[in-house]
Amino acid sequence: MRNALLAALLALVILMSGCLGGTSQTSTSSPNPSTTETPMKFRDFSILYPENPVIENLSVDESGPLLENFYSPTAVQWGNLTIEYDGSRIKGRYDFLLSNVSENVIYLALTGVPDDPDVLRLNLTIEGVPVDLSRLSGGRILFEEALGRPITRSYLTVYEIRFNSSRKNLRGEITYSLKYPVFLDMPEQYAGSPLTWWEMGAEPVGLNMTYSLPEGYTLVVPGFGAFNGSGTLNGEKLLPLLLESFINDGPVVVKNVPAAGINVTVYIPRKQYDPLYWADLERIVKLSVETYVNTTGLRPFNDIHLAVNPDFTGSFMIDGTNSAVIGERRGIELIVRRRTGSIPHELAHIWFAGYADFKYFNEGFATCLQSLALKRIVPARFNAYLELNEKSIVEYGRSISIHDAMSENLLDLRKLNVSTVLYTKGAFTLRSLQFVLGDETFYRGLHEALVRCHGAECGLADIEGIFEDVSGEDLDWFFGEWFNSTLLPDYTVENLTVTNESGSYRLVFTLVDGSNFTMPVQVRVVTENARFVDGTVRVENGLGSVNMTLEAKPTMIVIDPGEWMANINRKFEVEGMEVDVN
Repeated sequence: MRNALLAALLALVILMSGCLGGTSQTSTSSPNPSTTETPMKFRDFSILYPENPVIENLSVDESGPLLENFYSPTAVQWGNLTIEYDGSRIKGRYDFLLSNVSENVIYLALTGVPDDPDVLRLNLTIEGVPVDLSRLSGGRILFEEALGRPITRSYLTVYEIRFNSSRKNLRGEITYSLKYPVFLDMPEQYAGSPLTWWEMGAEPVGLNMTYSLPEGYTLVVPGFGAFNGSGTLNGEKLLPLLLESFINDGPVVVKNVPAAGINVTVYIPRKQYDPLYWADLERIVKLSVETYVNTTGLRPFNDIHLAVNPDFTGSFMIDGTNSAVIGERRGIELIVRRRTGSIPHELAHIWFAGYADFKYFNEGFATCLQSLALKRIVPARFNAYLELNEKSIVEYGRSISIHDAMSENLLDLRKLNVSTVLYTKGAFTLRSLQFVLGDETFYRGLHEALVRCHGAECGLADIEGIFEDVSGEDLDWFFGEWFNSTLLPDYTVENLTVTNESGSYRLVFTLVDGSNFTMPVQVRVVTENARFVDGTVRVENGLGSVNMTLEAKPTMIVIDPGEWMANINRKFEVEGMEVDVN
């Protein structure tokens, strides 16, 4: 998932002593740089340059205030964008109107790479006054890894442009020249989009775009279509959707997939399309959409757009839209065979992020829906999928609670522990809630969450309230231990006895949880005739009692055989009985 304003990260525009490189630009310097305010004025407008400008190098942990300023603008923007592509560089011009600018400050984000300062050349003018970026302060974030893996190195620089003006609206222009394509990996690495590498810190409310392409090239804008030659596009969501857009050297395959009353339009570059694997991709799309409509009882949009985008290796969608991207540079075989969960996950975000917003817990909901779809798409691999997710939670997901992870900044979602908690533990926790409430009540809760939070941003307290309303139960205990704690259930078996009673066997034991969770726990007892009996025991304050009568002698006890909760897995013996905590 990608926030609409998340189209604003990365760059190095100022070369400072000791830096590895940056984005070059030209602009007109104001005279008398020792003063705090440029004397260049036009229409009651002037830039206020700091006496000692500093671009502060920030770690991801330190970037929160900077990103909060950029991603929470009061300003809104409307503009006209013209791009001309010659096969190697994009030459563009953006004429914009800003309104509702607060505290007389504007933010501009740029992308850069350390080994090629000529990737982006950019000039900014506001109310006829050229802005000298080399005289501004701001912050810079270096991207080198995501989820513990190295990625293409790049920068995000956010500039703080302070000004004097009594004007309520500000007009300006950005002219730029961008080398294209220069492939990065993650959407967060691009300020604006791979077609711009810049973004204003203002909420977009509309864009007109004129494009011109060489013969043989195709512009893909999900939600709008695939285009050749030259033309004009416009729309309220066009600017944020440029993050998902790309220019392809060659034709693009566009196919429609009807599913559960929704039309899904899929865009794939011809060189990545393989008819042998198209049927698999089509099946994944259909089963995912059908699962989500049947589960939530809701069709968020009449149409959905899904682009296989060569600019990325990661996948995402734009919040508040009906469009998603699967990043892949090689071919769709890898999507359907090795990355089977990518399409179900991003399609799930059309419901949880596109239609209703739960901030970062959109990831927990989307991963939960993804698992429901994968149970139909790859049933033979589903148990292995759950086991892998549980192992990931045990290994990486116990350093921070879901509640605390919700307070992290945007870039922290690329930290392995934070992403594991929000995506994987969040989804597994919802799976546990499904076990507690039952399928019907849980699905009604999903439906009600989408309905109540459509057009709003809901948090964990809202989610708890919704599921309490639909179930009629007090769920403080569940949300307290699963959302507010870093612990996981840690089960052992004690006080085990087996007695033969007139041809049947009585099995008695105490199920002990070292983490003192309160949970219903599924218990399976396997007998010597290779059959099994399932039951459910309620563990309260870490203790639960099991008393079962069996037709044959028990040989093994399996705790949580259905993988309904993430817990500490182990195998051991008690009184000669094998115990498998699953």
